Amino acid sequence: MRYFYTRPDKEIVRKQVWFYLVHAEGGELKAQAEEILGVRWVPLADVKQELAYRNLQPVLGRAVRTINAIRRGEEDGIEQ
Repeated sequence: MRYFYTRPDKEIVRKQVWFYLVHAEGGELKAQAEEILGVRWVPLADVKQELAYRNLQPVLGRAVRTINAIRRGEEDGIEQ
């Protein structure tokens, strides 16, 4: 995802964000203090209403479709 924003000093910044779909095996959640206020696990069914920005809906939709396809494959005995 690429977009521009204007900093308080009026400088225009070009930002590029990459998203990765990963499977967590455990561990501790820790926010990147410089940019993120907090982190927590959210059930897949509830995640849409937790989005901070509407422009992330297409990314979330693709992730949910991928997760559901993987789950269907697991139900069919297909290894991922």
